[in-house]
Amino acid sequence: MKSNTAAAALNTANIYFQFFPYSFKDSATKYIDMAIGIAKKTNLNEVILNCYGILSEYAIQEGKFNDAEKILLEGLSQIDGDIMKMAVTKARLYLALSRIAEKKRDQTGALNYLKEYIQYNKEAFDQEKMATIQKIDG
Repeated sequence: MKSNTAAAALNTANIYFQFFPYSFKDSATKYIDMAIGIAKKTNLNEVILNCYGILSEYAIQEGKFNDAEKILLEGLSQIDGDIMKMAVTKARLYLALSRIAEKKRDQTGALNYLKEYIQYNKEAFDQEKMATIQKIDG
C-alpha cells in the first residue's frame, strides 16, 4: 500500500513539474519529499531516483548546474550497491549528468558520464532482449 502512496506522490510531483509554472516548485517539492520518505522506508529505489531526477531538473531551470549534478549523484548514492536491476533509470540519470556537464563546459565529465550511460543503456537492452527470449521460449 505504501508503494502506491509513494508512486502517487511521485506522479503528483511530476505533474507539477511538467504542467505547472516554476512558481509551483514548492508544491512539487512537498510531494517529492513525501515520495522519498516512503521510498526510503520501503526500498523503492526507482521512486527515489526519479524524485532526485525532478529535483535536478528544477536546479537546471535555475541555471544551477553544479547543484543539478550533485542532486543526481546524491540520488545514485542513495541506491549504490542495490542488487536490483535499474539499468534504464541509471542510463537516464547518466545521460542527464552528461547533459549537465556539457552545460558546465566540462567535456571530460560529459564524456565520462556518457560512457556510463552507454554501459547502462546496453545493460538495459540486454535485459530486455533476455526477457523477450524467455517469453518466446516460455
